[in-house]
Amino acid sequence: KIELDKAMKVRENLEAEAEAIESELKNPTPQGGKPPGVNGSLVDNEGFPRADVDLYRVRHLRNRLAHIQTDHKKIMQRIEQLLPILLSTTDSYEQNEEYHQGNTAVTSEE
Repeated sequence: KIELDKAMKVRENLEAEAEAIESELKNPTPQGGKPPGVNGSLVDNEGFPRADVDLYRVRHLRNRLAHIQTDHKKIMQRIEQLLPILLSTTDSYEQNEEYHQGNTAVTSEE
């Protein structure tokens, strides 16, 4: 359960960071230009780098977003592995508790 909680927390953090990055990339530039977007072109119609965009920042954010997406896939796979284990453990525990409660009730009636 502790490992699943940690994995869920990591997932939440990754999703929050990805959302913040996407928001920054999809908002208009400070100069009022077209937002660069997650996959938008970083050159103008003439093939020159866009002057209204911090190219280094956009490339860094896009790179980080790609890493987050990869990490998110991995953590989701791990959560998928842990959930059945937790559920089977929980079911076994609950069945065991019901069994012991049933035996206690029978013993106390005698």
